[in-house]
Amino acid sequence: DYFREQMAKITKSKAIEVPAYVYDTVSLLISAFENFYKKFNRVPDGKELAKEIVGMKKYDGIVGELVINEGGIIESPSVLKQIINGQPVVVAE
Repeated sequence: DYFREQMAKITKSKAIEVPAYVYDTVSLLISAFENFYKKFNRVPDGKELAKEIVGMKKYDGIVGELVINEGGIIESPSVLKQIINGQPVVVAE
């Protein structure tokens, strides 16, 4: 289909993915920061923030579900979504 062909051409450079991953990275950091602050009523240091992120196990981002393993590696699915009637719909995985 035409849409998938065009998206394949655009995403070869990965440029279209970068803003979404940056958004999810910042959102994940903010979420971990807020979770830590709610528990301990203070700002976490770097090691505490990293531990909080690993403890999250998963994060529902705009690129999909991000899975955080015990080593702190974040894995994410690759999907192609199209906005149909104002709603994101997965058109390819």
